[in-house]
Amino acid sequence: MQQYEGLNIAVITISDRAAAGAYEDISGPLIAQRFADVGATVMQQVVVPDDVKAIADEIRHGAIADVIITTGGTGVAPRDVTPEATKQFLELELPGVAEALRAHGVKSNPMAAIGRGLAGFHGRTLIVNLPGSVKAVEESLEILLPIVPHLVAQRAGHDQH
Repeated sequence: MQQYEGLNIAVITISDRAAAGAYEDISGPLIAQRFADVGATVMQQVVVPDDVKAIADEIRHGAIADVIITTGGTGVAPRDVTPEATKQFLELELPGVAEALRAHGVKSNPMAAIGRGLAGFHGRTLIVNLPGSVKAVEESLEILLPIVPHLVAQRAGHDQH
């Protein structure tokens, strides 16, 4: 796995129930721990409700990080609005990353195909939407962790092909 030293990560959990304190957020802390385990600095970890403005406010606040990972709100339920909140920030979309995450998830759960998560850059900040379930997050991180340092370095102009 490539180096994570010096990379700053922001984690945003999107869940009405977790934001209200009715449900313990497990996916957000899992993401934060996995990135910390490989040497990244977790500079922000928050929980917000399924609300476009609340999500966008946290993405805007987290955009000082090298990477923002969201978890939750990527399905098709009426309150699943994470992709809509994220899309307004993406200056460079990475459809292949989002497709790879879904394709990997489908191997163990056909429902992964309905995920609408996005990936791309806002300036030099990589933003990736992950599903909300713990299993889906674990599977997504199998794909994401090996490629994040390369993506961030390339966007910053520090890594050649």
